[in-house]
Amino acid sequence: NTSQFWLFSRSIAMTLKRKDLREQQDKYRLWFLSKHAGWVISHMDEVFTPRSRERYRAKISELYQKCLHLQPYQAYTVPGPASPPPVAQQELPQNLQMELEDDSSEDE
Repeated sequence: NTSQFWLFSRSIAMTLKRKDLREQQDKYRLWFLSKHAGWVISHMDEVFTPRSRERYRAKISELYQKCLHLQPYQAYTVPGPASPPPVAQQELPQNLQMELEDDSSEDE
């Protein structure tokens, strides 16, 4: 019975130790990437071989985007005209044409 308890406590201790090591490793990786992001990006072809680039394409892309803090791709669209096109004076109703003529004669 004590041997089972010893094995159980030993496995728990090992699991916790592995978990701590994994967390430390992740912290170090994040620190390293934040500290050396420029170098990693500029030497991407030296860091990854062609085969590893192909094999880990999705992870490398995710890593590259994290390094650059890229936003999702957004296509720029040209906005439409700010206002409707001007209307020719001949197309205006008669009463508006007369108002415009009166305004222009008062300005002079």
